[in-house]
Amino acid sequence: MNSRTFQVIDPMSSRKHKSKDRNESRASSGATQIDASVAAADGSSPAVRRQNDPRPWFLAVVTALFVARPMLPSESIAQSGEGTMLVMLSLLLLAVWSIYLLRSGGRALRFGPADAAVLVLLLLHTASALWATKTGNARAALNVLWAWVGMGVGFFLLRQLVRTAREARAIVAVMIALGVALAGYGLYQYAVEIPEMQRDFARDAEGMMRSEGLWYEPGSVAREQFDQRLKSHEPYATFALTNSLAGYLAPWLAVAVGLALFSGTNPSRDREGAVGE
Repeated sequence: MNSRTFQVIDPMSSRKHKSKDRNESRASSGATQIDASVAAADGSSPAVRRQNDPRPWFLAVVTALFVARPMLPSESIAQSGEGTMLVMLSLLLLAVWSIYLLRSGGRALRFGPADAAVLVLLLLHTASALWATKTGNARAALNVLWAWVGMGVGFFLLRQLVRTAREARAIVAVMIALGVALAGYGLYQYAVEIPEMQRDFARDAEGMMRSEGLWYEPGSVAREQFDQRLKSHEPYATFALTNSLAGYLAPWLAVAVGLALFSGTNPSRDREGAVGE
């Protein structure tokens, strides 16, 4: 006859083990909650870091500066320095971002072949402008130099602040939308504003010029040029010249057509991810 071994289980011992397991589970849960609270307090949680990261705000401001530039006529920047305010705002934004980067121990800067090409272009233009201050119109050379510096700062900030493909597409969409708005305003000028100005000028040329703060001697070359320009039906939107409007619309039209034709040809490029270096 086979012997069998029976194990006697003490009910009190079983209850003690279960109570111990529950206490350990509660302690572990409490420790986890404490760790989460500490991480949230010191900002080490990924969600907290994303919430406290000012980079999207810097990106929004630099994008607003790019949007503001076509909205302000700047064809006479060499003579009057128009648009210098935007350059100063760009430099201020660069200074604030640099201070934040130094204090937070930020990431390494992006610098690739495209950045090197832009830097060389800016250095050559700066050298040319400084040479022009001695051999030509110093004020005009410095005004244009500051305009180029502002564009270089804007390019640099975009390179550092844009990190994902979604952000890059959003900025492109904003600039294309701005082009559509400017084109729509140009059509409105062609159909409404310019014919109305021509009628007002035909009725009372002298009064119209006075209301605009302008005056050209009848028969002078400046008056003839003003008359010829007013008779033109070419729109200019927020710019002072039609060529300036075309200079903005043409490249963004090419970008929009390219996106419409080729955006779905390579699905892997449409995935969210970091922007290439």
